[in-house]
Amino acid sequence: MIITKFVEQGNLRNFINNNFITLSWLQKLELLQSIAIGLNKIHSSGLSHNDFHSGNILVSNEKSNLSIFISDLGISGPADRSYDPFGVMQYTPPEILRGHNYTKYSDVYFFSMLMYEISVGVPPFINVSRDQLNDLIFDICDGLRPIYNSKYIPKSFEKIMKQCWDDDEFNRPLISQLVDIIGNWIKEIKENNINSQFNKCEQQIRLKYPLYKYDIYKSQQIKTTDLGKEDFEHDDDNEELNFNENDSDEDIELNEDFERRVQNRFVKLTRKDLMKWLENVDESFDPNRSYPR
Repeated sequence: MIITKFVEQGNLRNFINNNFITLSWLQKLELLQSIAIGLNKIHSSGLSHNDFHSGNILVSNEKSNLSIFISDLGISGPADRSYDPFGVMQYTPPEILRGHNYTKYSDVYFFSMLMYEISVGVPPFINVSRDQLNDLIFDICDGLRPIYNSKYIPKSFEKIMKQCWDDDEFNRPLISQLVDIIGNWIKEIKENNINSQFNKCEQQIRLKYPLYKYDIYKSQQIKTTDLGKEDFEHDDDNEELNFNENDSDEDIELNEDFERRVQNRFVKLTRKDLMKWLENVDESFDPNRSYPR
């Protein structure tokens, strides 16, 4: 039996859900730095976590100071060793979904999802339902990343977050580098730099979703695709998914409008459906005929 310390704030997902509106950017960065320091200790030991998400990070409030504990090290192990994919699909790196081995760079991708969650207030791909998760595997491998309103995220933060979720794992920074980068951001805020991007983005709009959707964010066996990287067309869809800078706050706050814009943007089509459709295409295609759309 393993006995762990009781943490008052629960896991990071619950903490963000309960406290996001009152969290300053300084507090968000301090949370991320504590997480990065903990993950760096794991990497310094030659290990990778392999199932890193907000449900596995515990938050304690000791003497009014927030403390972070990384839990669920059940599938952690030596980096580059082969493991059966297991975890929360919405956080899982594309290389793992393609059947490759976990590495320390996979953990950096996991960390990018935490950067997203702490900055936006909801887990990644919150708009994806349970029955769309299999399609999401192909979407992530094809370059899809969580959507957000760039108006409320500092440019320097956004740049690093995108580097961390780069499709090519070797383009991602080391976690030790992230510790230093986040430390510099914290220093910038504490020095009361009035030009700080973080001070300008202090006012936040949270994307609110029903709590019942959170129950799909649980670690489980992950299905992988045998498609290689070359099988996926790699457009930078994430750039196009950002909200328009001219959107009003009222537009962003409307959940129905938000979900409608996402749904209208894509038509979900599985590879199996596509192949079946191609097999049934009429070879005697008539260019003058009006086909249904």
